[in-house]
Amino acid sequence: MKNIRIALLLGACLLSASASAVTVQLKWAGAQALELSYILPAQCQRLSFRVDSPAYRRIRSGWQPLDDCAALEGGDVVTKGAACRTLRFRVPVSTDKVEGYPGAFPVGEGIYLHTSKYAVGAACGKVDYRFAAPGSIGMQGSLFDGNAASADGDNIAVLLMPRKLDASAAPIYVDPALPLASAEQVRCVAEETMSFYRRTMPSAHFRQPILTAAAVKVDGGVNIGGDAADVMRLSFFNWPLHPTPREQGKLALLVSHEISHRFQLRDELDDYPQQRLIHEGGGEFLRWYAGLQLGWLTAEQAAADLDNALADCQLGTAGKAWSELSRATVAMEKLDYSCGLAAYVYGLAARQGQGSALARIAAFYSELGQGNKPPFEQTLACGVGLPCSSRLGSLLGSAGPMAAQWESMLDETGFARRTAPGAAHAEALMARALKQLVQDDCGGKFDAIPSIDGMQLFTLPSCASLKHDLFVTRVEGHALYGDAHGPAAMAEACRQRGAVRLEGGDGATLTVACRRPYQPVIAYFSADVHRILKALDRP
Repeated sequence: MKNIRIALLLGACLLSASASAVTVQLKWAGAQALELSYILPAQCQRLSFRVDSPAYRRIRSGWQPLDDCAALEGGDVVTKGAACRTLRFRVPVSTDKVEGYPGAFPVGEGIYLHTSKYAVGAACGKVDYRFAAPGSIGMQGSLFDGNAASADGDNIAVLLMPRKLDASAAPIYVDPALPLASAEQVRCVAEETMSFYRRTMPSAHFRQPILTAAAVKVDGGVNIGGDAADVMRLSFFNWPLHPTPREQGKLALLVSHEISHRFQLRDELDDYPQQRLIHEGGGEFLRWYAGLQLGWLTAEQAAADLDNALADCQLGTAGKAWSELSRATVAMEKLDYSCGLAAYVYGLAARQGQGSALARIAAFYSELGQGNKPPFEQTLACGVGLPCSSRLGSLLGSAGPMAAQWESMLDETGFARRTAPGAAHAEALMARALKQLVQDDCGGKFDAIPSIDGMQLFTLPSCASLKHDLFVTRVEGHALYGDAHGPAAMAEACRQRGAVRLEGGDGATLTVACRRPYQPVIAYFSADVHRILKALDRP
């Protein structure tokens, strides 16, 4: 993590003074927009964005110049006249995250922003960042009133609020629109997760975030999302007044996952080829383990969670070794989460030598914090600097298809037994079967948003049967998630009728032509969670 110097600016005279040549200023402009300004020195006509990709250009396509001075040209922001020194844009708030951290995201009354979406290079001199809002500004774990600045702020999260927040307690903002019971659950899970890992991993470097939790309205069903930056964004999409037990469980796991990230180190992992799996898989393991220890997950729920993750990992790697998967595939399929959870649980359960699973994780991050680069698989399996034969190394290497590596590892260790696919595997099976169905119908393309209670499908010009959007909650009369009979019924409909009936939450139905039943060939496993927990806690 970069060492970022933050200063509170107390007056207009200070705002006008800057040792930097270029200033990027982001101001609250109402609940629906930011005002973005690039303040340039004389003779500077053009600035290049630090990150320029199709996704980032898509974000910038919504920026609207506020006068005749500013324009965007490809990956640059440019002046339209020699006299133009301040280039101003209106940046609309959007729930479309697009890629990485959001640029300008609604958080109840406030706006979350991440400066990576606005950062420019130093071609015209050093760049600093300024922020302004009618109320509080939150960043780097602190609250400021009215104005704030960062001398090294090209990669930070910031909260802009129209009113002042209480700075006397641990910084937290909860959207008044979030149901009271859910708001209290967020606070409880966050506090208990922080307390648990402070107690069980005392050597871990914990960074207190500014916690935000907000209800957000979007197309589709009930869902969750978040980011674990110094301003922690917890978003609850289309959140019901009375959430179901499944929805309450997802809330707890989201909050615990994001809080757990604060006990990890992220930037220090940049040189690791498995960076995403180490970070996101580690967050998944820590929230899974805390959930069991603190009572948010029963042993049966934890086993089902692990079984589904393992099945999703086996299905998603599609006969390839982990090292053969592109970063884009890993990110798109979220294999860093599913494969990561399974790798941490089973890899740590089978570790050799002394020390609990949490002690092994803490030791890995302690080495990172000291500037060392310990091998991830070897450290988790054997301990820091200790040799041993590591199954985890084969699993995350190039020894052969990952699914086959899983079979060999689990048959040898006995922490899971082979089983017929059941309800615990149904979510992974149905999600991938539905994706194959749509891709076959839409010329290989797939546009969807998964949620807790279903999947929002969007029609594309290339689709033959999928002619209108549909929020799918049932397939062939079976719930999309958690019904052990759903995948078999879908496959049978495809074989018998050459079509599959999809049902929406509003009662709408759609029949989609089916070319081939989804028939993955993998071995399914059922976790022995009690044996796993005993192994994880072994000193």
